[in-house]
Amino acid sequence: MEHQLSVILAQAVRKGTHEQQVHEFGDVIAWVATLANQQGVDLDEAIARFADGCPKCGAVPCRC
Repeated sequence: MEHQLSVILAQAVRKGTHEQQVHEFGDVIAWVATLANQQGVDLDEAIARFADGCPKCGAVPCRC
C-alpha cells in the first residue's frame, strides 16, 4: 500500500493539478496518522524533533 501511495503522490507532484496534489498529500497524511495510531506512536512527539528545523542540518526547510 505505501508503495502505491508514494507512486501516486509522486505522479501528482510531477504532473498533477494543485487539487490533485492536495488530495494525494491528504491521503498520505491520513495513512501515516492511521499507522502511527495503530502502533501507539504519538505524532506530536514524533514531529517534535523537527521543532527547531531539520535534526541533521538545522535548516527550515531542510537543505540536506
